[in-house]
Amino acid sequence: MPQNRYYVPESFAAGQHATLSGEEFHYCKNVMRSRVGEQVTLIDGQGKLGVAKIEAIDKEKAVLIVLEVHSEAYEEQRPYAPVLIQALLKPAHLEFAIEKTVELGVGAIWLFPAARSEKKEVSESYRKRLESIILSASKQCGRLYFPTLIIHKSIKNCVDGKNVYFGDPTSTTSLDQLQEAQASAVEAFIVGPEGGFTPDEVAFMKTKNAIGVRLHHNTLRAETAAIVAIAKLT
Repeated sequence: MPQNRYYVPESFAAGQHATLSGEEFHYCKNVMRSRVGEQVTLIDGQGKLGVAKIEAIDKEKAVLIVLEVHSEAYEEQRPYAPVLIQALLKPAHLEFAIEKTVELGVGAIWLFPAARSEKKEVSESYRKRLESIILSASKQCGRLYFPTLIIHKSIKNCVDGKNVYFGDPTSTTSLDQLQEAQASAVEAFIVGPEGGFTPDEVAFMKTKNAIGVRLHHNTLRAETAAIVAIAKLT
């Protein structure tokens, strides 16, 4: 993890000032104990990597002058990144799955309440917690592009594209058996909740031409299935 790297949501450019506040400021001042004059790196989650120098630190923020900025095209960083469509899980399980799939390079994360999900909705405060996990994991693994997080009301809002697959432990086809060209074309992978998909959910996904595949010869926990799927597809 680049320890002196900080997220700045506002656009920044060479010669301009940038401000660290909130958790990023706390980490800079109290964890890293950075001082005026030190150089740090900045990211915006959209491909920019800046080098900046700390000009001032007070009780609530740090002001930096941006010295230089480098931009990385998404296609150069990762030409292919699938969407993880994940049924809501118990908080600890969901957070683990999100953290690890972000580290592996997932392109986006869509969450939805499945019929067997214990949790049926995501509060605004919990959404912010998940976004914080995405930010932390992205910084940890050096990503310049952050995956987007979208909360859907139903699985019916998610299965709307080509080359969508879902985890099906009863399938006779494994993800490993897909041809290389097929695997690289997978746009999204759907993972069910702890109790699995209902027959109605499976039937619906199939009507939308989603393909069920087996991820492993053992039955995987939901959060493990998400990690394995993204690891195989990135």
